Formats: sequence, C-alpha cells, structure tokens
Amino acid sequence: MKPSTLLRTGRVCGYILLLFILLYLITGFSITGKFGFHKIINKNLALLIHLNMEIPFLIVLILHVFPHLYLRYIKKR
Repeated sequence: MKPSTLLRTGRVCGYILLLFILLYLITGFSITGKFGFHKIINKNLALLIHLNMEIPFLIVLILHVFPHLYLRYIKKR
C-alpha cells in the first residue's frame, strides 16, 4: 500500500474513534441518568449500545494505530 493510503486510513479511523468516544460518553451518561442524557436515549438501549461497543472500538483503534507504526518502524528499514 502507498503511504498516503495508510495515512488516510489512520486519519479516517481517528475520526471514527472520536465518534465512538462521544457515543460511549453519551450512552454512559444516559445509563447513569446524569446531565439529562437519559431523555435522549432510554436506559436499555444505552446499555445495549454501551456494552456492545468494545470490540468495534478496539478494531478501529488498531486500524488507527497500525498504519502510523508501520510507516514509522517497519517501512523505514
């Protein structure tokens, strides 16, 4: 793969991670009932989303970090 494609993948995954983190915070506050987020998402839906986000979050995190590490340490040789 070209370095520009790898960097673009890392950048897009970074934006997706930002959305995941915001969704994780919103669902967490909705579960606890803080800051009025329980009015936006009910507790059961928030709990379902919150508990099922771990694996997708880790996959996107790896896709975000790997291109930068690859270009920094492996491709450099």
